[in-house]
Amino acid sequence: MRRERYCQAIIEHAIDPITFVDMRGVILFESPSAERVLGFGPSERSGRSVFELIHPDDLPKARAALAAMSAGGETPFFEVRVRHKDGRWRTFESVGNSIEDGGRRLGIIHSRDITERKLLETALLHAQKMEALGRITGSIAHDFNNLLTAILGYTEQLLETESALSVGAELREIKRASELAGALTRQLLAFSRRTPPEVQRLDVNAVLRDISGLLHCLLGKSATLTMTLDARRADTMIGKGVIEQVVMNLTINARDAIAGTRRGTVAVRTWNATLPVRVEGAPTGELQGYVVIDVSDTGIGMSAEVAARLFEPFFTTKDQGKGTGLGLATSSSIVHEAGGWIDVETAEGQGSTFRVYLPLA
Repeated sequence: MRRERYCQAIIEHAIDPITFVDMRGVILFESPSAERVLGFGPSERSGRSVFELIHPDDLPKARAALAAMSAGGETPFFEVRVRHKDGRWRTFESVGNSIEDGGRRLGIIHSRDITERKLLETALLHAQKMEALGRITGSIAHDFNNLLTAILGYTEQLLETESALSVGAELREIKRASELAGALTRQLLAFSRRTPPEVQRLDVNAVLRDISGLLHCLLGKSATLTMTLDARRADTMIGKGVIEQVVMNLTINARDAIAGTRRGTVAVRTWNATLPVRVEGAPTGELQGYVVIDVSDTGIGMSAEVAARLFEPFFTTKDQGKGTGLGLATSSSIVHEAGGWIDVETAEGQGSTFRVYLPLA
């Protein structure tokens, strides 16, 4: 009797859930700790299938574990996602064994909630990816910057000769594009922490006017560009290359959203707003003036599910080989470092508007 009391006490006070099932997977008993990790009371799951709450993708592993127990063996450790009473998925690491009880075989499953551990593992892998990306980015940007230096040198030499008079406009565009590419490499080098980002007081409207010709070239024949710049103050403390790169990236995305449809429109607009300062994405009570850059398109738009993941590194809706999933993530990161943020308004079939908020200097 003492042994039975000990066993009962162990089960009732176990931190990890212990589940008894028959060989069909019907739950006969669950330890009280199951309610703590899954939200279901002791009687709510009794008599129901253990497979009911398991994620569909993990059912084969769970069924294979039950089959191993039916054959009288012990299962290896296996991971399954189980739906909590509130609808969220929890990840469990489980192991099973079987016993004979009155001529019938029962399965005993010991489970441990490892949801937090999996989240930490995911965060660590992401950090490692970003560290590797920074190293690769720095190396590529360094080499690319050397090539641009040569291109700019030869272009300037040609512009100084009389023979370049007939193609002067084209050479100036090549020089301008090379300078913008150089600004991009400086941003990449800053991202890889090889060089500090250059910050200065800039008139956002002046920067947008300077790159309007390049934006027209980026859109080509796929879309018409309109630009409406607010006449009010639009100074912000940021690197010039940051504004250029963010707006160019948003313009390219707008072009791709329009591609395949009838000729569309990309509208770039600036305006001023007074809003609460954000800290870690949450608004505070302190108000701040912002210059806002809208980049809107008449493209295909996005679902709420896609929009929710837009700023995740490596997430892309483009075909393989046509996008890295880093453009919006990098844009969001560098705008955030400047004290601003990017929002998006979109719906399927109704186009998209990306809104860049930058603190007024």
